[in-house]
Amino acid sequence: MQTKALQDKIKIITTDSGLGGLAIGAMLAERLKSGGYFREIELVFFNCCPAAERGYQHLATNAQRSLVFSRALDAITAQYAPDAIVIACNTLSAVYPETEFARSGSVPVIGIIEPGIEEIRAAFRKHPELHLVMFATPATVSAGIHRKILTESGFPPEQLLYQECPGLPRAIDYGDQAEITGKIETFTAAAVNRLNGKKFGIALFCTHFGYVREYFAQAARRYAGFSGEIVHPDSALVDLVLSRCRSGRFSSGSLSIKVVSQAGHSEQMKNSVIPFLATRWPETVQALQNDIHLPGLFDFNV
Repeated sequence: MQTKALQDKIKIITTDSGLGGLAIGAMLAERLKSGGYFREIELVFFNCCPAAERGYQHLATNAQRSLVFSRALDAITAQYAPDAIVIACNTLSAVYPETEFARSGSVPVIGIIEPGIEEIRAAFRKHPELHLVMFATPATVSAGIHRKILTESGFPPEQLLYQECPGLPRAIDYGDQAEITGKIETFTAAAVNRLNGKKFGIALFCTHFGYVREYFAQAARRYAGFSGEIVHPDSALVDLVLSRCRSGRFSSGSLSIKVVSQAGHSEQMKNSVIPFLATRWPETVQALQNDIHLPGLFDFNV
């Protein structure tokens, strides 16, 4: 990406294993256009979920996830030839270093783990005594990358607590409000019960969870130990991407946004996500409504 930073045009793929990272793609589009970084901006949001009702959570191991994700990256790169790829997914960012695609080094890739780690460091600088509950998918918890990096750099492991949230991303995708709030309350209670009254903050390490951040906050506020600290690295990821470009070079520019998937998006999925995007990012909403379905783009058999 550095080689493109002073050119007129850029093409960036933002990818996730669902539609959670679409908000990051929308935020990136907004800031690239308003900041005058490039004259022509082409953004592709790639939902790399392998098939309807069969995502990366259904694969048994991180080795299998890295294999399938590598195939997905190969396919979307061949299709669109991007200047950079942004991984707006904690699970896929965690397994990315083990992919063949990573070893090829053919395209600059920026993941969400690094900004998430930096957000945690900032939270602990403000509250050294804090215990952090990291809400995530089972696959992200299995990878354990946030806890591993932080403990290796000296953070007390007992202050870093993962809480699995099985089924929550799917509930968000399909807009089941009762299931969403019920799961969040259940997962929060389970985590707090393990803290034994200690002061805690929360981290949302699935990009889907940004859509329901307030539900997490409401659930956490029911407990006296909640510090009010919420780590959510979406905007920090966008900051990291933009730090590699130079702003203010153009007074105006064109913007193209595409939403692409192999699995396809049902109308129910679109209608569940659109309300979270509509007020601020109408161009992204239009791209989702006119999404591009590319069945058979990559092989997900392992």
